[in-house]
Amino acid sequence: MPFQELIQSLLTALENLRQNFKPPLFVEAISALLSAFFLFLIVNLTMRSNRLWKIHVAGESLGAVSFPRHFDKKWQAILKRIKRGDDANLKLAVIEADTLFDSLLRQMDFEGKDAGERLEKLNGAQLSCLEDVWLAHKARNRIVHEPGCHLTHSEAERAIVAFEKAFKELQVL
Repeated sequence: MPFQELIQSLLTALENLRQNFKPPLFVEAISALLSAFFLFLIVNLTMRSNRLWKIHVAGESLGAVSFPRHFDKKWQAILKRIKRGDDANLKLAVIEADTLFDSLLRQMDFEGKDAGERLEKLNGAQLSCLEDVWLAHKARNRIVHEPGCHLTHSEAERAIVAFEKAFKELQVL
């Protein structure tokens, strides 16, 4: 029983100390503001570090992200362009698919001044079809930067299939 009496006397002493020491109101206000700020900081940094751990550090699958509803419409328009088969539509399909993939990378917080830099941040553990996506991106660059570039139907289809695999792996398709 002496242990309970010791605890009781400590609690009584702490209560007396609390009643006798009352900090000024401005100290309480500053304390409350600092507490709120640090709580916000802890929550924010925890969310960011969790996302970075999953995406950049752990090298896990990137997982699903919420993607705008118009994604399916854009993807269907790209597939229609491939079916049309003429040179202009094939080129546009590859360019639009690359743009769609780049917007996905931006939404997933991959940094870089262009799609190529964002693609460099990915690794094979995060996206198994990364090499194919790189080839598709290079096809897009050829279309955009080389005037008179001819793209065969099979090249365009190969690029679209690469993007489709990536979208499925990232669970947006």
